[in-house]
Amino acid sequence: METVDQDLSHAHPMFVIDGATVPGALFSVGEAQDTPAQLLNTIVVEAYLLGATNIKVEADEKGAGAHVWFGIDGVMLDYMQIPAHLREALLSHVKMMCGLNDARRRIAQISRIDFQQAGGEKIELRVVTLPDGSGGENLRLRLMRTPLALMA
Repeated sequence: METVDQDLSHAHPMFVIDGATVPGALFSVGEAQDTPAQLLNTIVVEAYLLGATNIKVEADEKGAGAHVWFGIDGVMLDYMQIPAHLREALLSHVKMMCGLNDARRRIAQISRIDFQQAGGEKIELRVVTLPDGSGGENLRLRLMRTPLALMA
C-alpha cells in the first residue's frame, strides 16, 4: 500500500484523488470535537464522505500525539494529528463501544461497531487494536458500507 506524506491537518485542505479534488479535514482538533465520541463521529463521517475504506490512528514517532490516516483507493493519506490525551480517550471510547477490554494493551483485540450515519446508511466498523511497542496501542477501523436496500 502506497503512503502519501501529505499533511491534511490544516483548515480546509484539498487533495486530488484520481483527478478529483476533495476536501481534507473540515475541523481542527478542539474546534468540533469536545469529547471522544464527537471526535470519532467526525473522523468516521469524513472518512465515509471521502470514500475511505480504512482509518488508522497511530502514535507519532515522538509519542506526543497521533496521526489519523485515511485509506482511499489504496493510498494512505495523513488526515489529521491529535494530541496524546485524545488518542488515549478515543481508543478507550472505541473499546467501550465494541465491548473490548480497555485494560488489555499488550495483545491485539478484534471487534466491530454498527455506526448509523445521519442520512440513514449503516456503516459497520471492523475494529482492531494493536500494541505499538511502547506500551500504547494503535487503532485500525475498516469501513464496511451497507446499502439501505440490503438493510430491509
